[in-house]
Amino acid sequence: MNETKQWHIAYTRPGQEKKVTESLSRKKIECYCPLNNIAHQPFYRKKTVPEVLFSSYSFVRICEAQIPELSRVNGLVNLVFWLNKPFIVPDEEINIIREFLHEYGTATVEKIGFPNKLLVGHKQSGIHTTNNTATAVLSSLGYVMTAQIKPSTIEMVVPQSLPTLRSIMDKIVG
Repeated sequence: MNETKQWHIAYTRPGQEKKVTESLSRKKIECYCPLNNIAHQPFYRKKTVPEVLFSSYSFVRICEAQIPELSRVNGLVNLVFWLNKPFIVPDEEINIIREFLHEYGTATVEKIGFPNKLLVGHKQSGIHTTNNTATAVLSSLGYVMTAQIKPSTIEMVVPQSLPTLRSIMDKIVG
């Protein structure tokens, strides 16, 4: 048996992703549920709410010997299989998802195929920025994550004469 821990995709019941992740954490199993910060605006204020990025999926880092233990987790249906074997997600793609969500907070996900063999190992994997958009290609998962980049703040040097002009204008106007 292979005793090295690898990332797998855990398929959960709809809406149970966070609960499954908490249950796995309590059992000392390393897991990750990517959360997207969505801005909701109820009546009078803007509120940011974390929502699951991949619906019905959570990531679990286990060795093969721990796979039977997952059947005892409430809300977890099974691991995702590919060619009759549990699908293994490369560590670098989990790191890309973490870094992307940490950097940009809000992302949209677009499916490009599962898994996209044309993009596996291609130099396109990783985070790329162009103009006001950041893109992360998750080639083995078959997804592309995109986020809008906030324009950076521009610092201007205020001349010393400006405060005196402002105080003069205040005296004139009122």
